[in-house]
Amino acid sequence: MVRVAAVVVALAGQHCTSRAIGPGTHVEGGTHGATCLLAAFRDRCRPAQYVLTGVGISTFAVENFSVERWSGRCAVVVIKSVTVIQGKPQVTGPLICRRLRRVGTDVVVDRCSTGATRAFSLTSFA
Repeated sequence: MVRVAAVVVALAGQHCTSRAIGPGTHVEGGTHGATCLLAAFRDRCRPAQYVLTGVGISTFAVENFSVERWSGRCAVVVIKSVTVIQGKPQVTGPLICRRLRRVGTDVVVDRCSTGATRAFSLTSFA
């Protein structure tokens, strides 16, 4: 039974601690999850997932990041969803990003497929 559980965990990958921002200045989760995803990316593309959520006055945003092999190369797959109160979620992605790196105290992803022309943060929505 223990062996089966270990195989299931290995297939699912590592779940890095999520981060929640908002409403207002409220923040939960720190930057450990983004650092965890970066470590997985650098560790021979070890599968891992991380979620960043944000809550505003009338919006709810979720960004899902996962490290995985894509077309034979390591990538960060990004799927974003933004919901406005009483509206349907607007989902974009997947974006396939080829680089994950630390910039100062932040972790950013860039070199993404169509739709993302710049690096963006895994710890904030700025």
